[in-house]
Amino acid sequence: RNTAIAAGVKVRSGTLHRKATWRIVRDEEIIYVADEADSMRHFKDAVETIGKGEECGVMLSGFEDYRPGDILQSYEVVSEPTVFDDSVARRQLQDSNFSSDAE
Repeated sequence: RNTAIAAGVKVRSGTLHRKATWRIVRDEEIIYVADEADSMRHFKDAVETIGKGEECGVMLSGFEDYRPGDILQSYEVVSEPTVFDDSVARRQLQDSNFSSDAE
C-alpha cells in the first residue's frame, strides 16, 4: 500500500483552491512550490476549494516534510496584457512637428 503524508491545515484567510499553484513557507522562506495539490480533503470528502475558518488535509506531490508552523498558500498567477498609453508620445510628436512647420 502506498502511503503519502498530508498536511492538516486550517484556512486563516481567503480560499484554498486545489488546482491553483501552491507554496510552503517556513520561517518566512519559500521552501517548496507545486503546480497543484494532489489531494485536498475535508473529512473524507475530496474537495476543490475550502474557505476561511475551515480545516482540511492537503497532499502536495513530492513533499512530505511538513512541520508545525509551516504556511501553505494557494495562489493563481494571472497575466494581463500590457497597455501602452502613447498619447504623451503622440502629443510630443505633434508639438515638434508643429514647431518645425512654424520656422
